[in-house]
Amino acid sequence: MGKTFKKYGNERKHSEYAFSENACNYKEETVWVSLDEIHIADEKIDSLLKRDSAQIQAMRNRYEEDRPMIRVVLAPHPAGGYTVKDGRHRCIAAKLANVAFVEAVILG
Repeated sequence: MGKTFKKYGNERKHSEYAFSENACNYKEETVWVSLDEIHIADEKIDSLLKRDSAQIQAMRNRYEEDRPMIRVVLAPHPAGGYTVKDGRHRCIAAKLANVAFVEAVILG
């Protein structure tokens, strides 16, 4: 479970949280970020797909159905683009669903 999920303290299971439309009251402004700008190592993607394939597939289905998803939390990457602080599963699911952009909160 990501640091941001813990910070906002929701009692629900993580899988319910990721699918909830208004589970989190973010104070930060959200933006739409191209998935091409988000860095996740191929090894990390492979390990998450192996470990959590059912969860990622469920999220992929939601993206394909154009249903709302909780925004991801990103931080600037030193080489440009962004690093995922919370929402790796959602980013992977969005890529699998051929989504071009995800809603995000940018830290820093």
